[in-house]
Amino acid sequence: MQSFEFHNYMDRVLTAAQTVPTNALQQMIEKLKDLNKSRVFIVGNGGSAAIASHFATDLIRTYELNNSNSEVFSLVDNSPLVLASANDFGFDNVFSRQVAQLSRRGDTLIAISSSGSSENVIRAVQKARSLEVFCIGLTGFNGGKLKDLVDISIHVTTNIGQYQIVEDVHSSICHYVSLALRS
Repeated sequence: MQSFEFHNYMDRVLTAAQTVPTNALQQMIEKLKDLNKSRVFIVGNGGSAAIASHFATDLIRTYELNNSNSEVFSLVDNSPLVLASANDFGFDNVFSRQVAQLSRRGDTLIAISSSGSSENVIRAVQKARSLEVFCIGLTGFNGGKLKDLVDISIHVTTNIGQYQIVEDVHSSICHYVSLALRS
């Protein structure tokens, strides 16, 4: 019985993965190949924060192996800063304040949100766009606001609330992109 349930779950993950627009995925890979000394910032909440942190680690290692001079930062990993910002300026501003302080024109922001509706992620993208930072979004469900705010949208079509499915596909996308950049 449990084996069947696991295979059923994996079938749902595969079905969702097949909705990923491969042209947008290729655009993301090309953008991350051609950074020309610019920096990459990655944001997300909850499970998406874990994916952001993991993806930053993989990209740092990938760029290191490729002898790239590009820098990668997960904006979720400095918990004292995130918590101080949340306390002083509200949780909706924890990422936009970091984007405003750290990024510059020509950098890239990768925003990960299963719902595409996380206000702090939306505000980070809005701030990034105002600074001429290139934005890539990974979304699920119906894409929320984030899907239409970014330069490249990597959307996983699922029913609303299927966080595990979206997060599994987002993790796979990040692993795939890291591998593609190593070749």
